[in-house]
Amino acid sequence: MQHKGHHQRGYLPHRDYGGALQAITFREADSLPTQVINDWKCELHTLLQSLEKNDRTEAQQELFSRISRYEDAGHGRCTLRDPKLATILQDIFLDGHDTSYRLIA
Repeated sequence: MQHKGHHQRGYLPHRDYGGALQAITFREADSLPTQVINDWKCELHTLLQSLEKNDRTEAQQELFSRISRYEDAGHGRCTLRDPKLATILQDIFLDGHDTSYRLIA
């Protein structure tokens, strides 16, 4: 298998190296509605206009922080709170362990 190394797919950076440890985070689509992100981007864009170039990183960090807090608040259906559904997903992850990947946690 050929690995791609460090590459972009238009949104988050990807790292594809043999033997590399990777963390995968996923969420349900309704846990963070697109409109919420767009509203925050507009608000922060206005803020960015008034900031020095070196302060823009802080605005990006604020956006990521808001996203994390919103996701952690439990918005949306939260279907994985249902033990049956959570078990199904867990079984899927465990099924691929040592065949497609090595599951650490």
